[in-house]
Amino acid sequence: MKRLFLLVLALVLMSVMCHAAIHYVNPNGSGQYTTILAAYTAAGTGDTLLVSPGNYTDELLIQRKTAIIGAGWDQVTTSRIVLDVFATSSLLEGLRVEYCCDEAIFAESATDSLVVRRCFVRTTGVHPCFNRHLASLGKWLTFDGCVLQSGGVNGAIVLWSVKDSLIVRNCILAQSSATVSNQAVLVGDPRFVTMVNNTMVNVKEIFNTTGTYWLYAANNIVWDWNPGPTWGTYSPTAVFEYNASQNTVPPHGTNGLSFASDQFISYNEANGDEHGVSNLHIFNGSILQNAGLPSVNDRDGSRSDLGCYGGPYQLVDNGVPAFPFILSLTSSPVIMNGDSAGVTTVGRVGPRY
Repeated sequence: MKRLFLLVLALVLMSVMCHAAIHYVNPNGSGQYTTILAAYTAAGTGDTLLVSPGNYTDELLIQRKTAIIGAGWDQVTTSRIVLDVFATSSLLEGLRVEYCCDEAIFAESATDSLVVRRCFVRTTGVHPCFNRHLASLGKWLTFDGCVLQSGGVNGAIVLWSVKDSLIVRNCILAQSSATVSNQAVLVGDPRFVTMVNNTMVNVKEIFNTTGTYWLYAANNIVWDWNPGPTWGTYSPTAVFEYNASQNTVPPHGTNGLSFASDQFISYNEANGDEHGVSNLHIFNGSILQNAGLPSVNDRDGSRSDLGCYGGPYQLVDNGVPAFPFILSLTSSPVIMNGDSAGVTTVGRVGPRY
């Protein structure tokens, strides 16, 4: 009976794998589809959409498990993405998702195991970058290596959680206006929150949450507070370790660090986080270097730095995905047996991790 069960399980898995397909999107017509919406409409459950550079205006309603992987957030721009219950286990990667009039990414209550990786997500109104519709009852959501930039008016927030289990790591969490008076990073009543190695700028409060929930925050940087700065309201059982914030010692926990001078290579406090202009790498010799959890290393093996470029899962600038996107290739015109071939490519290949 056990062998029969394993055989049936293997056949089911093989069937799913065999039916998964890759759909190529390119606005110049060289792919199978010229829009993301057309590729999604043709795709099946579990399929992957590989999106070439372009400015796509599609508003997407994702109703099945789908991986949408762009050439990088500086290469692929798209509009609002809504995910319903059947979009569980979907992946968004290497995209710039920007919307003016509502949340840039919106999930229905039962959407589970959603991963947003190496994306630039921006809203320009009162709405957050991400919002959950009604209680998710602990459904998982991961933001990994993203820039989340929200707001332009009072009341702007970055993430709105309704019973989510959240993992936010190696992200830049920022407000886009220097005049907003009530800016929070995380609002709502989550079930579980891990925030590690994030850089937060131009904010007034980090948490505006209710209830008792599991919260762990470590290796984070906060700089450029707005008037009345506070780490906010959060679970009484929260654990904070090795965080650093401007002129304010982080909440209870161990090894909180207060610093008074800008530690970034380039950041203008008057303008906030400026995409393509600001450089939030900490400079060499910063007090935030090698100041993270002693048990966590950067990729070079040294003790982890604080902020989004520290730790083993460092932010990748421009959201380069783990897929090759070669735009053009030129090789030697004549290659004889035994010759070495010179090849020149335009494009890039993301890190394989």
